[in-house]
Amino acid sequence: MAKNIQNHYPNVRRATPLFEKKVMDTVYGKLYPQGYDAEKGIITFPSKSCHLRAGVADIDPALIERNPRIGFFVSMNPDWQRGAELACISKMDAQALFYYPIKSIFKLSALRLARSLKRLGTTETEAETKVAVRTP
Repeated sequence: MAKNIQNHYPNVRRATPLFEKKVMDTVYGKLYPQGYDAEKGIITFPSKSCHLRAGVADIDPALIERNPRIGFFVSMNPDWQRGAELACISKMDAQALFYYPIKSIFKLSALRLARSLKRLGTTETEAETKVAVRTP
């Protein structure tokens, strides 16, 4: 969610507003009365069927340092490997509806341009630098 929807909570860049927190607590509290921890914003499940096998989705510590979103996720949900889920909420509006498809089109275009530059003799690193696409 953090990568594809701009208005979402919890969010590494801003605190969850009170209204959104109350909506999350109400909805998740009703959906998961035994599993939702409103204080932590985490949903846990009694079954071990949601646990991830070791090595399947490990997060490299270097990636945590490089990507603030991943570091935030791990700090908010330290039991993610045991199947705990971070309760999230997002605003769904026209901007959210079109943000991901437009972002995907730009990324695809940038990749195609990078490949074209590479065929023309530009090194891969130079090509990636020339067409770097940054997303919020």
